[in-house]
Amino acid sequence: MQGLEFSIAMIAGWADKHSTEFKDWCTEQGMPDLNVQGLIDYMCHIVMSEHAIDRDDLRLILLFGDFATQNREAYAEWVTTQFNVPPLIANMTLVTTTFTGVELTA
Repeated sequence: MQGLEFSIAMIAGWADKHSTEFKDWCTEQGMPDLNVQGLIDYMCHIVMSEHAIDRDDLRLILLFGDFATQNREAYAEWVTTQFNVPPLIANMTLVTTTFTGVELTA
């Protein structure tokens, strides 16, 4: 798994672990009717397939990254513990998704 796919998997896993909070957060962001589990499943599809990422996918990646950034320390600790990676790598997953989403949707 390459950098972007790993990052997407991590932020999707975080949202899945905190799906209720993710749904509440999306509602606060003005998106009350999102099918959170459907979005998480779609993110997994992006990672597991040869799916060509388009502009809408990038916006979705940015949404998931923004949610994970809300509790950066807990997210980094979770990624570090769950996947046995250094904290720097955990934090880089957020940077990767944010940079990719912002640069390519601008």
